[in-house]
Amino acid sequence: MKTTTKKIIFTSQICPALATVALLWSASQPAWAATDTWTGFNGNTWANANLTGGNSPPMNGDSLVFGSSGIGSLDDNLSGALTTYGITFNSGAYNTGGYTLFNGPGCSIFLSGQASGNIIGITNGSTGLQTVNLNLNLDWGYYTFSDPAVSLALGGTLTLNSGGVLGTTVPNAGGVAFFDSTGTISTSLANDASGLISGLGGAGLMYNISTGNPTGLATVSGGDIIAYPSASYTVISSGSIGTGATKNIKFNTSGATGTYTASGAIVNTITSIQAGTQTDTLTVTGTLTLGGTSGIGGIYALNGTVNPSLLTVTGGTLTAGITSAGGTIVFGGNDSTQHNFAPNVATVASSITDNSSSGKVAVVKVGVSSMSMSSSANTYSGGMYILQGQIQAGSSWGSGPIYI
Repeated sequence: MKTTTKKIIFTSQICPALATVALLWSASQPAWAATDTWTGFNGNTWANANLTGGNSPPMNGDSLVFGSSGIGSLDDNLSGALTTYGITFNSGAYNTGGYTLFNGPGCSIFLSGQASGNIIGITNGSTGLQTVNLNLNLDWGYYTFSDPAVSLALGGTLTLNSGGVLGTTVPNAGGVAFFDSTGTISTSLANDASGLISGLGGAGLMYNISTGNPTGLATVSGGDIIAYPSASYTVISSGSIGTGATKNIKFNTSGATGTYTASGAIVNTITSIQAGTQTDTLTVTGTLTLGGTSGIGGIYALNGTVNPSLLTVTGGTLTAGITSAGGTIVFGGNDSTQHNFAPNVATVASSITDNSSSGKVAVVKVGVSSMSMSSSANTYSGGMYILQGQIQAGSSWGSGPIYI
């Protein structure tokens, strides 16, 4: 598991009552972390001396690179879970006809080690299909699955590390999966009852490979990982959002200002599609529960251009999950002026609490924008994970730790 050195900066540039946590951190990686490049000189198993440039066999914390050398079908026969800081198929990887990576009994991969400016995940930089039949577990952080030219096939499981660095059972605990739109495919992943990727929920997102910004929810359709279809949302133009644990709500007002309400509602996710100077306001009465399907819900304002106040959530209480296992709220926000101060793309004035079943709730921020959490009554205890952008908060960050 990665080790991080946190740098948390509190300022009062917006207002004396507000504090800002900016996205500054550094990774303190173990001294033995290395980049291991596959050679295939000694067969097709990872436990043999088949890597060069680092450690062979690979060690926890290494990055794995596959090029034009060696056998195409490779067996991870290392005992237990290997913690890796990313897997890359370079431009020569298809010279061998493509690779297929698969697990031996009891083996798996733990993706970890992300730092600002150092994207971790699986990248297919070759000109042909690469297949990863490894069982993958994600640490806290955002992890990209990208294939700029062709396809990357995922044939194993993909799970979020429920314990994370908290040692709790909070679903997700700060992990987010980003998929690009050029052809990530999967024969093993399926959707949950809400139509989002099972086990990821609101933490499974499409992203722009050029900017690194999330662009919307992800789903599996016909073996392809694609953007959640517009027609599958529950579209609300104004008024009450209603309730329904599997609902992925989309605000879609016909005017410049959308006004919505939620009273004791349970939904899965909420997306505002406002842009430019348009705004949406959601007024909560009682408790609004997100992540009604998997425990991992979210609120997203991803169409910002010049950092306007696209979305305001005010009144009442926000929480996530409906069981004692807890839940996660993913807040996503984009704008063209990265990490700017006010006006924030989104303002959450509602308080955020653990759920009614005493399940811990975590908060995750993705997207390059600034977001405000202005309530002084936040009591959620699952931790805050600022993965992209920044959050401005009032006097209450909840009772859990902050990870940046």
